Amino acid sequence: QIVVPRAAVSLTGTIQPGILRRALGTRERESGLVGRLLFALPPRMKKVWTENRIPPELVAKYALIIDRLRELPMTELDGQMEPLDIRLSPEAKSQWVIFYDEHAAEQATLTGDLASAWAKFESYAARFALIIELTRWAESDPPVAAPGLVDAASVEAGITLMRWFAAETRRVYAMLNESPATAERNELANWIQRQGGAVSVRDMTHFKRKFRGLEVVAQTALDDLIRHGLGRWDDPAPGLQGGRPTRIFTLIRNSDVTNTSP
Repeated sequence: QIVVPRAAVSLTGTIQPGILRRALGTRERESGLVGRLLFALPPRMKKVWTENRIPPELVAKYALIIDRLRELPMTELDGQMEPLDIRLSPEAKSQWVIFYDEHAAEQATLTGDLASAWAKFESYAARFALIIELTRWAESDPPVAAPGLVDAASVEAGITLMRWFAAETRRVYAMLNESPATAERNELANWIQRQGGAVSVRDMTHFKRKFRGLEVVAQTALDDLIRHGLGRWDDPAPGLQGGRPTRIFTLIRNSDVTNTSP
């Protein structure tokens, strides 16, 4: 038997929304697995060529921080080397108590998956604060002379980071709860958003692979968005040459995913 004290492993990666929806079913939610994942779903953006590179000095600085973190001192207890016991400063604890009560009040209003996630976000805020504090120490941030106390600045940053992940979790959970029809509408609306918020049927059949050469299908999909309040048809005025101008579909929404009934 092998016993690993304080065993922990961090995994990070990317996954397509559709695969994520299939992977996180009822069993994964009821077991608490979903609440242990931190999600980030930033709006997709068009790729643009850039000559920018990570500056060598930044790479060296990052390596130095990692090396210093690996050299964190430990303390001996009963013949065993143990990690440092790092506590909150008095100011940081006062700030933490305020956050704790506010977060508990918010959690009490939630149910289901969100309530489960919010129960774990409390500890995430503390972990983020510790990571930020030790990173500041490793970077030789003047206010952090030694890795002994987590100060108020690190606690505030940890809480801010946690709240950002909480907002992302709301967005991802809403996506996971979408019906297939709603997910399809939102995927199309997101694509139109990335095209500038307005497209024609011709744009759909030329630049959206799913609708390539299928004008009737593209028209139907855009009409469906309109029925669900996500867009409208605009008819531009005729130009100087006359003729019938191309009808334009204009999205009515912001950059966030809008959930609609199937």
